[in-house]
Amino acid sequence: MKIALICSGNPEDKTIWSGTPFHIYNNIKKYADVDYYFFKETLFGKVYCLWYKILSRLSGKSYIGTFHSRIGRIAARQIDRKLSSENYDAILSLGCSYAVAYLKNKTPVIYLSDAVFSDMLDYYIFNISDKTKKEGNIIEKRALEKSEKIIFATKWPSESAEKVYGADKSKIEVVHLGASVSEEIHCRSENLSQVECINLLLIGVDWDRKGCQTAVDCLNYLNDNSEYKFKLHIIGCKPNYELNNENVILHGFINKNSPEGNERFNKILSECDLFILPTKAECAGIAFAEATAYCLPAFTYDTGGVSDMVIDGENGYCLPMTSKGSDFAQKILEVIAEDGKIDYMRSRAEYLYKNDYNWDICSRKIINVIKSALKKNGAD
Repeated sequence: MKIALICSGNPEDKTIWSGTPFHIYNNIKKYADVDYYFFKETLFGKVYCLWYKILSRLSGKSYIGTFHSRIGRIAARQIDRKLSSENYDAILSLGCSYAVAYLKNKTPVIYLSDAVFSDMLDYYIFNISDKTKKEGNIIEKRALEKSEKIIFATKWPSESAEKVYGADKSKIEVVHLGASVSEEIHCRSENLSQVECINLLLIGVDWDRKGCQTAVDCLNYLNDNSEYKFKLHIIGCKPNYELNNENVILHGFINKNSPEGNERFNKILSECDLFILPTKAECAGIAFAEATAYCLPAFTYDTGGVSDMVIDGENGYCLPMTSKGSDFAQKILEVIAEDGKIDYMRSRAEYLYKNDYNWDICSRKIINVIKSALKKNGAD
């Protein structure tokens, strides 16, 4: 089976989409012959994007280039030209709805995403121009209609895909994404009530959206209202103000493209005990899979596709969006106090990682979806 993989950027780069293209590309190569293609910005594309930036400044509304038909057609033409030189059994598009929507190539398309455009409005993206809304919805509908199969990273986008865009329910499959860590399981066995310091971990690149201040508030409450000592490790971002808190360790952005960065990232995870991510908006969250890989019970908000990745009472807890830092702290203390609860949650996380939240399982499921699409089309 020969597959053309379409990405928004080079899938050899682990920093794109939290490493999703990198891991899918390198894992599906085990089961199929795979070539990858990604959109390279042209002069016309740069001019259009510059024009959209100018419009954004003049109007006070956001114009997003990838949600406009002109950019989509440029990307589709570029991909079509590249695909014309080879015969592929299937096209696997990782996102890139703007290109899929206008592809002329007749090869069956399997479209993988963690969200649909309508769910992103006033959730991930704000103050969007009417033109971007209109064209973004057109692009999403065309991409879903063109796709032989639609793979979502969680159940969350499925309802909107069907109700807003009229997607055929029988086309939709849910395949959870994997953890961008080494393949070994790293379960800790320490009794948290007996350790010198309990280390919390947060992974995220946007201080506000990822709820970092709520996590800091949680940390302060824990240290002020319990017998234990807690520290909070934050990977990926820093506040835009001076944070004077000796119990917060800011690791900043870690580039996993380098062996040193990858080793440092895994080392920090292996030394932490619990995962906290009070994210205000999340489609799927690779960070939850990473926490699960290291058997870290996760504490987060019930939003977007999070509840697919964090199962209440199993590998973590999803708190209501109205919860404050103190509420997270009280839930953490409750879990620590319950006899055997941490060990149970660690074991459930280990099970979920081995059987679901890893890239080999994910890629095998993707291959099976592709095969079912080809079988439906009468291909071998």
